[in-house]
Amino acid sequence: MSILAEIHSVEQTVVDEAKALAGKLKSFIQSEAQKVIAAAANTNFGTTILNLMSEIQNHSLTGAQKFEAVLAAAVTAATNFLSLGGWSGVFAAVKDFVAGVVQMLYPDFIRAFAPK
Repeated sequence: MSILAEIHSVEQTVVDEAKALAGKLKSFIQSEAQKVIAAAANTNFGTTILNLMSEIQNHSLTGAQKFEAVLAAAVTAATNFLSLGGWSGVFAAVKDFVAGVVQMLYPDFIRAFAPK
């Protein structure tokens, strides 16, 4: 086998492995993103956002009613923000959420990408 053929063979192997890894990564990201969204939806903030989206998508509501829903959601969000203790409370809540997400995803990541 000539040196050019060997280089081409190695190059093709690297490309094939990169494609396989990209496929694994795509599948992993899609499934894990669904878990993160589900976890976020279970928070107070996530519930508020989901309810707001549901109301805005309601085709039986008028524009004024949708505007009122957005205002009510804004008041709820502001109340939740203040009840958390302002920015420090929000940062603490986000930190706790991110820590929980990392703990949830880490075992899946290890299983998906551990050397075999």
